[in-house]
Amino acid sequence: MDFLATLYMLAFAACGILISRFVFRKDDPLRRVFFGLVFGLVMLIWLPTLLAFLMDFTLTVQFIALGIAVLLACIATVLSVRAAKKGDRPMKFEKGRFASELVPLLVAAVPLVFIGFVLHLNHTIVPASNGSLHVGQCTYGDLCMHLGFISSISVQQTFPPDYSILPGTPLGYPFLCDSVSSTFYTLGASLRTATLLPALYAYFVAVVGIYFFFDTWFKNKKTSVLATYFFLIGGGIGFYYIFNNKQLLAEQGIDRIKEMLGGFYKTPTNLPAEGLRWVNAIADMLLPQRATLFGWALLFPGLQLLYRGAIGRENRVFIPLGVIAGAMPLVHTHSFLALGLISLLLFVAACLRLLTDRRPCANSRLAVRLIACFIVMLAFAILKKLPIRVVQPEKHLDRIACTVGTVAAGAAALIFALTAAIRRLSSNDDASAGQEEPTVVISLFSGLAAAALCALTVMGIRKDSIIALAAPLAGIALFTVFALLQKRPKDIEGRFENDPASADGKLTEDRLNLLFFALFGFIAVALAAPQLFGFTLKQSGNSESFLRWSFNWDNESDSWLWFYIKNLGLLFILMPVAFITAKKEHRLFYAGGLLIWVICEILLFQPNPYDNNKLLFVWFALTCGIVADLLIRTLASPARKTVDGKSVIDGAATAGRYLLLVIAIVTIMLAGVMTLQREYVSADHYDVIKDEEGKSHFGYKESGYEVTPSYMVEATDWIKANTPADSTFLTHNNHNNAVAMLTGRNIFCGAGTFLYFHGVDYRPREVLIRGMYEDPGENLIENAKQYSIDYVVVSPYETGNYSVYTGWFEKNLECVYSNEQVRIYRIAG
Repeated sequence: MDFLATLYMLAFAACGILISRFVFRKDDPLRRVFFGLVFGLVMLIWLPTLLAFLMDFTLTVQFIALGIAVLLACIATVLSVRAAKKGDRPMKFEKGRFASELVPLLVAAVPLVFIGFVLHLNHTIVPASNGSLHVGQCTYGDLCMHLGFISSISVQQTFPPDYSILPGTPLGYPFLCDSVSSTFYTLGASLRTATLLPALYAYFVAVVGIYFFFDTWFKNKKTSVLATYFFLIGGGIGFYYIFNNKQLLAEQGIDRIKEMLGGFYKTPTNLPAEGLRWVNAIADMLLPQRATLFGWALLFPGLQLLYRGAIGRENRVFIPLGVIAGAMPLVHTHSFLALGLISLLLFVAACLRLLTDRRPCANSRLAVRLIACFIVMLAFAILKKLPIRVVQPEKHLDRIACTVGTVAAGAAALIFALTAAIRRLSSNDDASAGQEEPTVVISLFSGLAAAALCALTVMGIRKDSIIALAAPLAGIALFTVFALLQKRPKDIEGRFENDPASADGKLTEDRLNLLFFALFGFIAVALAAPQLFGFTLKQSGNSESFLRWSFNWDNESDSWLWFYIKNLGLLFILMPVAFITAKKEHRLFYAGGLLIWVICEILLFQPNPYDNNKLLFVWFALTCGIVADLLIRTLASPARKTVDGKSVIDGAATAGRYLLLVIAIVTIMLAGVMTLQREYVSADHYDVIKDEEGKSHFGYKESGYEVTPSYMVEATDWIKANTPADSTFLTHNNHNNAVAMLTGRNIFCGAGTFLYFHGVDYRPREVLIRGMYEDPGENLIENAKQYSIDYVVVSPYETGNYSVYTGWFEKNLECVYSNEQVRIYRIAG
């Protein structure tokens, strides 16, 4: 049945490509195929889910979903044929251009896809020779939870699903990254295949999407390839801690290389003891975190379309962008939030740009800059008003953060005003001398007004007064009116009067772009709202541990600056220079990443501070882009000198440039390469091994982490064949619980390492487990009736954690299964 599941996935991909042929007919063939794969993935994720809300998650639903995908593909094909008959044919490459587009894509994608595929294959419940199941270092944790979701959604078929590790609790986690695998499990694929197939699809789309995003942003193949590698492999200077073998532990030297390759999370990108928390994008994000994997497979195509729409003014991409964005929340809420924040910043910038274009003069440009500063003040005032918990109330982090942010915005406004005044005073243009004095006066007045309103906002924040909102709103209104009252310069009066669009009463290009931008927002919000209010916010809103004020993310050991220098290395050091020297439109787009960074530095979005990196990695991707652009601009081209009036290549200087480029690339990527090496050998893998005689040969080494021992595999096989799909089992709540992972059945209470960080209160059940095992006569039967417990499992996990009263179980319950290590008892109904 694995073959059928593969055909099913390929059918969705083909349908997506046919749809993309019409929707993106003006794009080149490579991008058209890519967006087809994105559409195919969206349909594969969402169509079975939408039908399951009406009909439960059955086999019939899967085939109806495929039928709908085929129908949509047929409709798109008909529309494409009709458009072609009218001369609107899909774009084709010009002669010779195909290779120039394909080769950089292959250079970027093939090695990275190969690495990801190999790691997925040897990290996903690999059957070992002794009958156990092995995983790798990074999948030893979260994969256990995902396997439970995948199997339970398919086996129990109820929709929307509950937590199988806490029955009766609605699943508020973005579960579509797992329900997509449940589709393949329902089709008859093995659990391993069902887990792998859509993950490999999503990984391929994510990697190619990252490359195409950078290619769209910078329109430079070298930059795009380098930025892709920086993002997926780049890291900080953690390699120094590995190579420094002189560090001591218990007065003995440490072999850091050996420790890295064999220790649990001792890599140069994830070494918490040394404050190294900026993990590798492949090994620690895309591989173990399925929500991030599927989220990025939609996020980076979305960012590409956002750039094309907001910066490139391609209005036709906003509608498909709205659909992709609207599909994100139940796939990966963080990706949706990141795309939303960047979109919001670009939309505000577009509104301000439109205001400037209506009255293109120095005064209106100054007004727009001040309005932007007041918007920042208003944002901090609103944040202070929201009911966000403070991690350390005695430090008043909320008041400090909002005050500092407001003062910084006010200082920027004052600088803008004073700079405008100085420029006017230093102007040597006599012809405009009569117009300079009013501008200087206005500039100084604007600066004083900005400073006064900033002071009022700060006072309102500190006293928790409505003034905090009123002052920046007044500034926005005042300077908007001021900008609109400016006279249009005479040299451009005719441009608007003679504009055919204006003459016909149509919107100008900027207005039309803004209208489509707003349409994108409407579509995205309309599609996302039911997901957010029906699932995400319902769960996170009931827990005080989600949205909290905090500072400096997950840094517990270093100063703010050193934490980022050692975690991001050259990427962070070069970031300011790269930003300042970048093109204006590149800086504008990167500003969305800076917004995400600032927010993540003052707010925590989940109980685990580390999880802010799901947002921070979007800022990191944009940082990799501008730094790669800087390196390519400055070091990737030959240096030239003038000899006898002719420009020739300076060999020595060119060699120096290339050497610096190589050093920079190695410094940025070394930690990531070492991490990926460790991740590969942490699972079962092919390697050079020594036999009993000490001879080396290439062979297969079973070095993975045993996530499920053979005796539990045997027990779960019996459970799948002999118990009802909705049965509930009493077990120990270990994270690698075989019953929850492999059978799709419920367990009484799962691991707190999962449930706590989802904001679920599991403790009332957890405290009951010990009593039911150690004193079943007093506790088991009563709780079994209340919580519908059907079976009791006694294995080394239970006997190793509780003083299990096995005699009582043998005397009072029926033993329905046993092997050398496991006994399963049925509780009589």
